[in-house]
Amino acid sequence: MTLLDAINTCLSSLGEARVTSTTVRHPTVDLIRSTIAMKKTELLERGWWFNTAQATMYPSNTGEMEYPVNALSVLGYCGEMYIPRGGMLFDLDNNTQFFTEAKSMQITYDMDFEDLPECAANVVMQRANRAVYVGDLGVDSASLNMEKNEKDNQTTLETLHMRNKRHSTRQRRPWQRMRNALKGN
Repeated sequence: MTLLDAINTCLSSLGEARVTSTTVRHPTVDLIRSTIAMKKTELLERGWWFNTAQATMYPSNTGEMEYPVNALSVLGYCGEMYIPRGGMLFDLDNNTQFFTEAKSMQITYDMDFEDLPECAANVVMQRANRAVYVGDLGVDSASLNMEKNEKDNQTTLETLHMRNKRHSTRQRRPWQRMRNALKGN
């Protein structure tokens, strides 16, 4: 889905004319574009199969590490929390931006709307559509239908997330203990 398609869907819900460009000077288009950006960031902050990556970062000669470009969050594997400070990685647990060794971490990235998988773009568009509609026209049966569509798209997104992450009970320690107990080990 393109950003233009999402904007035009929202405009249609409001009963306004479609536009041919996302850069057109129109107060409603500006509102929709900023709402889509906000809803996209809210969705991506959670971390999905398509916007998270594992990385090992190494300190420079000065002992600092640059904060990853387009990162929404950086978490260490042992629960360490990192934030950006002056463009560098800052360790909140140890209150420092200087590191002596490499750190393994999970990075959650921001993405352009057009790069989102279709199901994620639909969730963002539905959330923005409902937010703009309710803000302009209030809650009515149409907004309740929008909420239902949003929840349906969210369910699809979460299902795909589970499939792509390949979560399995068999990978958990209690499953292994139960298998060993059944084998008599």
